[in-house]
Amino acid sequence: MFSTRHGMFGRGMKVVVGVSGGADSVGLLQVLCQLAPEYDLRLHVVHLNHMLRPEAADDAAFVRRLARRLNLPVTIGCARVGAIARRLKTGIEEAGRLARYRLFEQVAGRIGAQRIAVGHHEGDQVETVLFNLMRGAGPGGLAGIPPRRGRVVRPLLCASREEIAAYCRVAGLEWRTDASNLSPEFLRNRIRHCLLPLLRKEFNPRIDQAVLRLAEIVGEEDRWIRRHAESLLSQLLAGKRLRQSGQAASAQALISGVKPVPSGRAEKVCLTLATFVCLPLALRRRLLLAAVRRAGGSLRHLGYQNVSDCLDFLTRGGPGGTVQLPGGVRVSKDSTCFTVVVVSDVRGQRSEIGFLNGERKRTSVAPGALWARRKGQEQDSEAERESLASVPLPVPGKTSLPGLGLTIRARVLDIAPGTLRLARGGCSSLHSRNIMSRDIEKNAIMGALDTEGEMGRPWDTGDDSRVCFDYDQLEAPLTVRTRREGDRLRPFGMQGAKKLKKLLGELRIPGRDRDKIALVVSGGEIIWVVGCRRAQVAPVTEQTRHMLILETERL
Repeated sequence: MFSTRHGMFGRGMKVVVGVSGGADSVGLLQVLCQLAPEYDLRLHVVHLNHMLRPEAADDAAFVRRLARRLNLPVTIGCARVGAIARRLKTGIEEAGRLARYRLFEQVAGRIGAQRIAVGHHEGDQVETVLFNLMRGAGPGGLAGIPPRRGRVVRPLLCASREEIAAYCRVAGLEWRTDASNLSPEFLRNRIRHCLLPLLRKEFNPRIDQAVLRLAEIVGEEDRWIRRHAESLLSQLLAGKRLRQSGQAASAQALISGVKPVPSGRAEKVCLTLATFVCLPLALRRRLLLAAVRRAGGSLRHLGYQNVSDCLDFLTRGGPGGTVQLPGGVRVSKDSTCFTVVVVSDVRGQRSEIGFLNGERKRTSVAPGALWARRKGQEQDSEAERESLASVPLPVPGKTSLPGLGLTIRARVLDIAPGTLRLARGGCSSLHSRNIMSRDIEKNAIMGALDTEGEMGRPWDTGDDSRVCFDYDQLEAPLTVRTRREGDRLRPFGMQGAKKLKKLLGELRIPGRDRDKIALVVSGGEIIWVVGCRRAQVAPVTEQTRHMLILETERL
């Protein structure tokens, strides 16, 4: 059995199942449901709304109904993938992949899942190998998609797209079709609909099987060589004696210059330079990649030219200098050693998509954590104040702020075209806390919640405990903090900015209470003085398609 051979599941495991609503993921969920009694698996369905297509909300609703019909817990997240792509300067597909796996990992961490199952199949493998081949990938790229990487498993990688569709039809399953999979805008789609049919017709009718064999062979050999390089690097860093054999004997001199990496923190790798440059090119390349991984960096965007330039830098020229590689990887050298360190690794990139908290979770902040100064303590430094005075605001999610005595709940509602209509009188009828008139806001929210069984919630509170924004106009991630010196905002209904200090004075808020007021921030700009005033940022209009709702409740 494919899953057994690759050690995908063990008894009693919790498994996050990524379900897009397509045939592949629906089939995967059905297979796992059938497998669950045998292995005592506990499944949790996760879906991410990429907010790219009008029908994306229908896909999310479909997955929610499917999970409920199977009596499974479900998490529906949402992410502005287009904005992520622009921020990270990458393609839509890559941004979507980052967002999905970020959500999967978050949910897995929250529920304690040992596995994350996704629905890749043989067709995806073939397309990936050809895609990587055209990019000039090395053995790792030609190996394609691994059946298992960490806790991510792909049980359907042994099945074809046609076999999965046939299985779904026989089982009487329904699924959604993503029209973007037919768009020639994406290279992967052109490989699927143009290149592969041509190769099958004109060159090899069994090209899929040939590519799959290539991936399997290269994958096995690449994994063996990678393990060998990792083992060699470990020996070097641990200062162990290497076995003398052939050219590898010259690596013995490396040991004397190794600086061990602190236990549990692999942030810096330092090796003797003189002997490294005498090793065979293939081994130098593998050791460099192993060092980047050991330092905590990612190889995903590290291309052939990056590696070649770095090796040239290490083997040529005088002592000293630094090379900056993608992903914040920095390689420096002096007269005797070279050092690999990650100064802004994938953790920094993840902060760019930190708003992708799709799970309905509660983020708790320690009491008083939002205050920069505490009674009986010395004044914090500016850097310490910065870290104490800002916490993430997950969307969707619920953030508890015990130090301020409140919680902030965030959610995004999909708004169908034509749903919002401004009241008669236009802007003159709009409330200062929200650019939408209150009846329009109420109707939009109530209509969206009608499908979720939450019609009984008292949404029309009549105060400033709830505000709405056009989510597509905000810059992520959102954060919450308390006031800082020089804070300003653009209150709704005003043309210019106003000092926060002056606004709080006008609202007659006592000075002793002003440090206890939460501020929601987007892109460095205050968008909501919680419970007091909404800013003129990201107004909700008739063109709004994704409405962010922020609510506050007292603890």
